[in-house]
Amino acid sequence: MIDKKKADGNIDIGGLGGIFSGLAKLIEVAGNLEKNGEKIFSKTGDLKGLDEKLKGVYGFSVKMGGHGSPIVEKFGNIKETEDGPIIEDVREPIVDVFVEDTQVMILAELPGVEEKEIVVELKEDVLVVSATAKSVPGRKYAKEILLEVPVLAETIEQHYRNGILEIKIGRQLV
Repeated sequence: MIDKKKADGNIDIGGLGGIFSGLAKLIEVAGNLEKNGEKIFSKTGDLKGLDEKLKGVYGFSVKMGGHGSPIVEKFGNIKETEDGPIIEDVREPIVDVFVEDTQVMILAELPGVEEKEIVVELKEDVLVVSATAKSVPGRKYAKEILLEVPVLAETIEQHYRNGILEIKIGRQLV
C-alpha cells in the first residue's frame, strides 16, 4: 500500500519519494531566489491577435539540471515580442531530449494529430518536428530542437501513439 503511515507519523509514499524530494529542492531554489530579491518570472499585459478562432496555450516544464539548478522550458503558442506577448497560430509542443550512450531519444507531445500529419526533418544538428491536424482546425505544432551531440541521420526511427511522438537517432560516436 502506497500511503502507509510510518512509526514517526509520516506517510510512506513508496517510490515517489524522489519526485517529491526534487520538487522540494525546486521550491527551495525558488525561495532562495526570492529571498535574494530575484524574480523567477513576472509578466503582465494585453495579448494581441486574440479573436474567436485563435486560442492561447501557454505552459512551462521545470526540470532539475545537472548541477541542481532548475531548467525552465516554455511551450504553447504565446510568444514574447518587443511589443509584448502575442498569440501565434502554431503551438510549440512539450519536448524532452534524452542523450544516451548510443542514441538520442526525443519525446514530443502532439495531441490531436494523426501520425501521417507529422513531419520530422534533421538539418545538421537541428531536429525539426511539425504537424498540422486536418481533423482539428487550427491545431498546428512546430519545434526546432538543437541536438547537443552529433547524430547519424540514416538511423532516425519514429513512433507515434496516444499523442506522444518518440524519435530515436543513433549517436555518432567520436
